[in-house]
Amino acid sequence: MNFYTSTRGNKNEAAVVLLHGLLGSSRNMMRIQEALSNSGFYTLSFDQRGHGHSPHFHKTDYTLDFLVKDLFQIADHFEIKKMHIVGHSLGGRVSMLAVAKEPSRFLSLSMLD
Repeated sequence: MNFYTSTRGNKNEAAVVLLHGLLGSSRNMMRIQEALSNSGFYTLSFDQRGHGHSPHFHKTDYTLDFLVKDLFQIADHFEIKKMHIVGHSLGGRVSMLAVAKEPSRFLSLSMLD
Protein backbone atom coordinates (compact mmCIF):
# COMPACT_ATOMS: atom_id res chain seq x y z
CA MET A 1 0.00 0.00 0.00
CA ASN A 2 1.42 3.39 -0.92
CA PHE A 3 0.49 5.93 1.73
CA TYR A 4 1.63 9.52 1.42
CA THR A 5 4.12 10.08 4.25
CA SER A 6 6.21 12.93 5.59
CA THR A 7 9.18 12.48 7.89
CA ARG A 8 11.36 15.10 9.54
CA GLY A 9 14.25 15.06 11.95
CA ASN A 10 16.94 12.59 12.91
CA LYS A 11 15.79 8.96 12.74
CA ASN A 12 17.97 8.17 15.78
CA GLU A 13 15.88 10.44 18.04
CA ALA A 14 12.59 9.62 19.81
CA ALA A 15 9.78 9.20 17.28
CA VAL A 16 6.50 11.11 17.25
CA VAL A 17 3.74 9.91 14.90
CA LEU A 18 1.05 12.44 14.02
CA LEU A 19 -2.44 11.41 12.85
CA HIS A 20 -4.82 13.91 11.26
CA GLY A 21 -8.59 14.07 11.68
CA LEU A 22 -11.53 13.06 9.49
CA LEU A 23 -11.48 14.70 6.05
CA GLY A 24 -8.02 16.10 6.79
CA SER A 25 -4.52 15.22 5.67
CA SER A 26 -1.00 15.20 7.01
CA ARG A 27 -0.77 18.86 5.99
CA ASN A 28 -3.02 19.65 8.96
CA MET A 29 -0.22 18.50 11.25
CA MET A 30 2.58 20.30 9.40
CA ARG A 31 3.24 23.07 11.95
CA ILE A 32 3.23 20.63 14.85
CA GLN A 33 5.53 18.30 12.91
CA GLU A 34 7.92 21.17 12.17
CA ALA A 35 8.00 22.32 15.80
CA LEU A 36 8.61 18.81 17.11
CA SER A 37 11.35 18.03 14.61
CA ASN A 38 13.01 21.38 15.40
CA SER A 39 12.89 20.34 19.07
CA GLY A 40 14.89 17.18 18.37
CA PHE A 41 12.23 14.56 17.63
CA TYR A 42 11.99 12.30 14.60
CA THR A 43 8.49 12.86 13.24
CA LEU A 44 6.25 10.88 10.92
CA SER A 45 2.94 12.09 9.56
CA PHE A 46 0.90 10.37 6.87
CA ASP A 47 -2.37 10.71 5.00
CA GLN A 48 -4.64 8.02 6.40
CA ARG A 49 -6.45 5.83 3.89
CA GLY A 50 -9.03 7.72 1.88
CA HIS A 51 -7.52 11.09 2.79
CA GLY A 52 -5.17 13.47 1.03
CA HIS A 53 -2.78 11.75 -1.35
CA SER A 54 -3.18 8.24 0.08
CA PRO A 55 -5.17 5.52 -1.71
CA HIS A 56 -8.94 5.34 -1.56
CA PHE A 57 -10.50 1.91 -1.03
CA HIS A 58 -13.83 0.14 -1.03
CA LYS A 59 -16.30 1.49 1.52
CA THR A 60 -15.85 -1.48 3.86
CA ASP A 61 -12.09 -0.83 4.17
CA TYR A 62 -12.52 2.29 6.34
CA THR A 63 -13.11 0.68 9.72
CA LEU A 64 -11.05 1.78 12.71
CA ASP A 65 -9.39 -1.66 12.71
CA PHE A 66 -7.99 -1.00 9.23
CA LEU A 67 -6.76 2.46 10.27
CA VAL A 68 -4.99 0.99 13.32
CA LYS A 69 -3.38 -1.73 11.17
CA ASP A 70 -2.22 0.95 8.74
CA LEU A 71 -0.57 2.85 11.59
CA PHE A 72 1.38 -0.20 12.72
CA GLN A 73 2.38 -1.17 9.17
CA ILE A 74 3.66 2.33 8.42
CA ALA A 75 5.52 2.55 11.74
CA ASP A 76 7.10 -0.84 11.00
CA HIS A 77 8.07 0.29 7.50
CA PHE A 78 9.93 3.25 9.04
CA GLU A 79 11.43 0.94 11.71
CA ILE A 80 9.70 2.78 14.54
CA LYS A 81 9.48 0.34 17.45
CA LYS A 82 8.34 2.76 20.17
CA MET A 83 6.67 6.10 19.63
CA HIS A 84 4.91 9.08 21.05
CA ILE A 85 1.61 9.49 19.23
CA VAL A 86 -0.44 12.62 18.61
CA GLY A 87 -3.92 12.28 17.15
CA HIS A 88 -6.45 14.91 16.11
CA SER A 89 -10.16 14.00 16.03
CA LEU A 90 -10.38 10.70 14.09
CA GLY A 91 -6.60 10.43 14.49
CA GLY A 92 -7.14 10.60 18.25
CA ARG A 93 -9.60 7.73 18.10
CA VAL A 94 -7.17 5.65 16.02
CA SER A 95 -4.39 6.54 18.47
CA MET A 96 -6.42 5.42 21.50
CA LEU A 97 -7.27 2.09 19.88
CA ALA A 98 -3.65 1.53 18.84
CA VAL A 99 -2.39 2.21 22.37
CA ALA A 100 -5.02 -0.14 23.80
CA LYS A 101 -4.04 -2.84 21.31
CA GLU A 102 -0.24 -2.64 21.75
CA PRO A 103 0.58 -0.42 24.75
CA SER A 104 4.22 -1.49 24.87
CA ARG A 105 4.87 0.31 21.55
CA PHE A 106 3.92 3.73 22.90
CA LEU A 107 5.79 6.23 25.05
CA SER A 108 2.89 8.71 25.29
CA LEU A 109 -0.51 9.56 23.83
CA SER A 110 -1.70 13.11 23.09
CA MET A 111 -5.11 13.87 21.64
CA LEU A 112 -6.11 17.16 20.03
CA ASP A 113 -9.53 18.51 19.22
